[in-house]
Amino acid sequence: MSAVLGLSHLCIGTYPLDSSINEAFASLGYAEKFTELNLANPQEKESLVREWTDALQMQFQVGTNLPCIELLHHHGRTAQPPSRYGISLIPAGKNIPQKNEQLAPLGINLVSEFPENAISGKYSVQLSTSSIEESLKFWKEGIGLKVVGQEDENCYLNHRSISPTWNFNLTITSHSGKAEPMFLDDLGCSCVSFWVRDIEKTIEHLRSNNASFTGNKFDLIVNGKTVAAAFVRGPHGEMIELLEFS
Repeated sequence: MSAVLGLSHLCIGTYPLDSSINEAFASLGYAEKFTELNLANPQEKESLVREWTDALQMQFQVGTNLPCIELLHHHGRTAQPPSRYGISLIPAGKNIPQKNEQLAPLGINLVSEFPENAISGKYSVQLSTSSIEESLKFWKEGIGLKVVGQEDENCYLNHRSISPTWNFNLTITSHSGKAEPMFLDDLGCSCVSFWVRDIEKTIEHLRSNNASFTGNKFDLIVNGKTVAAAFVRGPHGEMIELLEFS
């Protein structure tokens, strides 16, 4: 049984939010849902950023049959080097950019198709890891994804939910060398956020399945709504956010 109900959104660290960011994501088929330009940064996130700021800019983007995206810019500083998460996406927009200077630094790779019988849907998140075996224990037995294919040094996993926007595709790729931990203020996709029924039970389950860090449950207030949240790290420092669905 899966530990998660489904994907909530992908967190992407970016430059200061402006019209060019909106235009770049609109070209992919996204639309801005809401923006907060001075959102309080919870103290529970202090150990999860490279450089602490007490406020940040946040914009939530939604698209048909595309993963929801949360754009984050921490006040007064530039984004750090790129995250080890990447995103491959089949754009849904009409004016699709062949090369977009706003998207490329964020680790977003535009593709026309995915390997047959490996990825269904419009996108996949890529994770580079020094040990596919260790990562599989966390993502398969911990998070609850299903392995749907493997070729060369790529392993394809997915999670299918009751809602298409909650579906999740992951491609784990092998690389040599020690993997550096991810942080929320890294440039690009820095965190994957999942809905769960019970945060405490999910954390206990992930601790026994290669989680390298588990944080405490706390309340987030976003767009006037309160939601319980917690952060965990996979075996190679990859960041996961848990949101309690109620």
